[in-house]
Amino acid sequence: MFLRVRLPRPLGMAAVLIILVVLFSGSIVSAQRLDPDVMDLLSQSVVQIITLSNGEPVSTGSGTIVDRTGVIYTNRHVVEGGDDYAIMILEDVDELPVLTYFATVTAAFNEADFAILQINRNANGGVILPSSINLPFVDPLAAAAKLDIARGDTIWILGYPTIGGGYLALTGGAISTVENGEVNGTRMPVNLTTDAEISPGNSGGLAVNSEGVPIGIPTRVFGEERTGGRLGGILPFGALLAMIESGTATTINLSQMQNQNQGQSQANPQQTEEPNQGQGQQTSIAPPVTITCDSGEVISNGASVTVVGMPRGFTYTATVLGLNNFDPILVVASPDRSSGLCQDDSSVPTSFAINLPGIGNVRANRGTPQIDFSQTGGDLGDIDLIVGGYEGSGGEFLLILEGVAVSSDDNAGDPFAVMLNSSLIDSGVPLSVYMIGAESSLDPLMRLIDADYNTLTDTDGLAIECDDAGDAELCWDQGIALNGARLTLSGGGFTADAYDSMLSINPQAAANAGFTYLNFLMTSYQRETQGRYNLVFHMGIAPG
Repeated sequence: MFLRVRLPRPLGMAAVLIILVVLFSGSIVSAQRLDPDVMDLLSQSVVQIITLSNGEPVSTGSGTIVDRTGVIYTNRHVVEGGDDYAIMILEDVDELPVLTYFATVTAAFNEADFAILQINRNANGGVILPSSINLPFVDPLAAAAKLDIARGDTIWILGYPTIGGGYLALTGGAISTVENGEVNGTRMPVNLTTDAEISPGNSGGLAVNSEGVPIGIPTRVFGEERTGGRLGGILPFGALLAMIESGTATTINLSQMQNQNQGQSQANPQQTEEPNQGQGQQTSIAPPVTITCDSGEVISNGASVTVVGMPRGFTYTATVLGLNNFDPILVVASPDRSSGLCQDDSSVPTSFAINLPGIGNVRANRGTPQIDFSQTGGDLGDIDLIVGGYEGSGGEFLLILEGVAVSSDDNAGDPFAVMLNSSLIDSGVPLSVYMIGAESSLDPLMRLIDADYNTLTDTDGLAIECDDAGDAELCWDQGIALNGARLTLSGGGFTADAYDSMLSINPQAAANAGFTYLNFLMTSYQRETQGRYNLVFHMGIAPG
């Protein structure tokens, strides 16, 4: 879905990334010129944003990275009209920026022209967790604490104006006015005007003073038609931080993601009301995954589960059991999806079976695909598991993953990302994920997390996680008690118990709430136990 953007391919980030906390001591520059070395450092944190709608560019703007994990401040009007955002980053200040990431809007503020983006995919659309990102950034909190703004101060604007041909541009001027206002009960500067040139495309970039200390982000230009006079606006970082703290952003609504009835079949999917308009952030739905197999066969209606940060040297086994005579095809691919290792029919023994509450007993047959896979890149790498239908058929299936374990090397746990595309959503099958211990010593715990590994909560403040399925006190959607559920897999036979976990999410409601991926984290209760476990994703795809 993401490769439709007609932009240059990335050349790779510089090997050395400088964390820029611009609190310089002493006078580094004169009032007439911004020191070139300071500008080079600042320019690494100023990005060009290509706003996309259905994969096509509709507008451009600028943004500023304010955290090493890829948090970007920009203007609300830069992100309006889009459903995805390509992030272009400089490798050489005298060259054009290159496509390096994609990002999603996490907050948009009604009281100011301000929005926040989070980088969450690489240039090829593969999901990445921000905790693995280490980008140069400016620190608005440190800058706001140091800054003393006054009329007449020299300032500089960095951004990507459309008249600049796509290159980073630097313009200078002075603070013309300082407008005070009240944010969260505190009086402070809320808007600055400047005669520094701010052109379309510069919006959301970075304004700094003569010493290179960040002031805020440039926004709209105000003009006087009769005289041709122009003044640009700047949103000070102090006001933006206070606004974030006040919680005046448009929020993402999770309350409609829970399925009240569990174990429903494709013939009777749970219907969930739309979230309240104005609280949920609407987003366009990604199209089905299309990929060409190594055999030449084309998958046109794929759904995707990404194994995020798979360790090198481990081997997992993925198997797909079709329900109700569905004939699935399994693809194992790298995140760029340029091609994939495909399996349609394999020699999985008929003893391979799963018996889960609400689903019943499902056995392998000659149409059951199975692939053993590992990643051979760096110490950690992402692997996409894509399920499509033979000749574009749709249906319901179980994707089983063996060989995974909770270990002392996991840090927070094992993340898995499910793409919310139209094939998955239009199937009408609720997304249910089961984590069943392969060793009695393991007490599984499953969470839905954000890009920073924080546990997501619904609008009632309840953590979207499950320790013991079937226990309303320990499982967000209560789920179905898994006692006695039976898995007969390649690695042996396993019987679930009261400590195993599951979560069920309504894909349509999650997409309505603004999500493009659902990130599941697999760990154990309070990280107290370790051991192997098996994962089962109950999903569906629509005909393609």
